[in-house]
Amino acid sequence: MSLHQVKGSIEQQAADWFLLMNAEQIPEQDQLHAFLDWLQDPAAEAAYAECESAWELTNQLAADELITSASKDKQDHTGRNRTFASWLNLASLQWRWQQLHNASKLSLQAVCIALVLLTSFGVNQLFNNDLEIYQTAIGQQQAVTLRDGSLVTLNTASEIHVSYSDELRKIILARGEVLFDVAKDHTRPFKVIAGNGEITALGTIFNVRRQNQQHQVEVSLLEGEVEVSASLPTRPENASTNTNVPFSQTLLLQSNQRIRYSRDTISSVEAFNSSEKVTQWQDGQLSFSNASLADIIFEVNRYAVTQLVIEELQLRETRIDAQFVIGDTDTLLLALKETMGVKWSLRTDGILLYREKTDES
Repeated sequence: MSLHQVKGSIEQQAADWFLLMNAEQIPEQDQLHAFLDWLQDPAAEAAYAECESAWELTNQLAADELITSASKDKQDHTGRNRTFASWLNLASLQWRWQQLHNASKLSLQAVCIALVLLTSFGVNQLFNNDLEIYQTAIGQQQAVTLRDGSLVTLNTASEIHVSYSDELRKIILARGEVLFDVAKDHTRPFKVIAGNGEITALGTIFNVRRQNQQHQVEVSLLEGEVEVSASLPTRPENASTNTNVPFSQTLLLQSNQRIRYSRDTISSVEAFNSSEKVTQWQDGQLSFSNASLADIIFEVNRYAVTQLVIEELQLRETRIDAQFVIGDTDTLLLALKETMGVKWSLRTDGILLYREKTDES
């Protein structure tokens, strides 16, 4: 697949990139960089995450005995319900993957027949290992107990795709932040895929935050041990082997350790003193020590539909200590007014924070 062939809707582009990035042949450098540029669009990143989940579901289709049996049926099913267009996209994705690898487990006809069965009987009646999607709106939090007893707590504007099999417990973090309290099961690893990396645990507690705008993932381990693997488009310059091939690095985290990775960099492991600060959002609190006002406002905006905006550079770089309740923007604005003389005004893009200019400035 060449670069000029990646066209069409955002969903079609995501399918094309998914096939290219997961092909047996290693993508070339220009393809990797073009893929990373394409992923900078949050809509593209979300569509790509949907492709990952879609492929996981088609694997479940292939393993289902009822569908395998149905694949022998030759009758025409052209009258299927069009409300299942998204399922037909999965069939298309499965078929195109089969064309690339020529090693399919399931024919296109079998998938289409399965879609008819889904229309008639519903998803849960066909799958024991069905895909589950959990999401929160801006300002919302949700705790969910998964089928193995693991507890996941979603922070504001977060989304996860859960797929369990007999061999693996797999979670795709499409966006946001989630605290994972993993039930012990040494026969089934617990994997969280976030961005260009994945976190593997057996029984532990860890927090994963995916910042789509910064294309960065932060993993903080509170208890136990996890393995973090992240991929880069090229090896670091100081690597002894070829720098023009994709590079993957795996690091081990222990309690009270953190790591950050993005599409271009992987940080070293760093220690943090207080696990309470990592999970304070669960208690509805935000606290900052010597933080820039820009960083504080960034955090506040994660929980608010109406965004706070700071354009003045000096004001953005001002460092303060702060502690307040999530969602209590009024108290924050009043505190900034009393301590720093900050004023605000409504605009179409949110609430502008500013200070009156003096003659000296």
